[in-house]
Order: sequence, then structure tokens, then C-alpha cells
Amino acid sequence: MKPEENKEEHVPESQPVYPTLNEADPPPYPGLLPSRPASPGGIVLYQVTPERVVTPIALASTVIVDQPLGPTPSTLICRSCHQETTTRVRRNPTIRTHLMAILLCVFGLWFCACLPYCADTCLNLDHYCTNCDAYLGTYRN
Repeated sequence: MKPEENKEEHVPESQPVYPTLNEADPPPYPGLLPSRPASPGGIVLYQVTPERVVTPIALASTVIVDQPLGPTPSTLICRSCHQETTTRVRRNPTIRTHLMAILLCVFGLWFCACLPYCADTCLNLDHYCTNCDAYLGTYRN
């Protein structure tokens, strides 16, 4: 006997032992049938035929259309919480409001300087959701 034939390969226990490719063929996938008989080498060939599976998908979408906002509270669907709500209106002064008050003071009507801050025509009206307080838009006069 030659010393090389007697030698067994020593594999440490911490390393996994992998089978060689010629030891065993993998099992066939379920649902596949052999298309040809086994070849002389003992290898079985399989033909894979794709199956068409059609799954209907129902898509639900909500379209939120920007509605024109007016000087009064409006009923609409909030883009943030998706609830139908009546808006809360907040009046904010603009540059035009401040300029009107300054012009009244310049012309000597200082006692009327507060009027632009009381008139809705000189203010922007911001609309907010009453449920989540999200800003929805501005009505500009």
C-alpha cells in the first residue's frame, strides 16, 4: 500500500462538511415532471414550464380635488386627516393692510388707522382643518 492511499483527510470539527457534487442529486421541485428519461450517466433532466397565475388586485384610491376657498368657512375633505370637515378661518393682516393704515396716518386720519385691520377686504383668510389643525389654504381679497 502506498502511504498516500491510506491517508484520510482530516477536517476540524468546527468546519462544516459539504457533500461533493457527485454524491447525490437534489430532489426535484414539487409539481415538475421529468420530460425525458434518465440519461446514461444517471442524470435526470427536467423541463420547467412556467405557470401563469393571475391574481386580481383591487386598487382603491381617493382623489382630493382642491376646492376654491371663500371668505366663509367651507366644507371639504382635509388632505391631512382625510375627514370631511368645515374649515376654521383665521384672519391675517398683509402688507396691503399695513400700507393702508400708514396712508391713513399720513393724511391725518390717524384715528381711522385701525379700520384696515377690522375690514375683511384688507385681510387674508387662512383656512384650517377643525380636526387636525392642518393648513388647507388661503383666500386672498
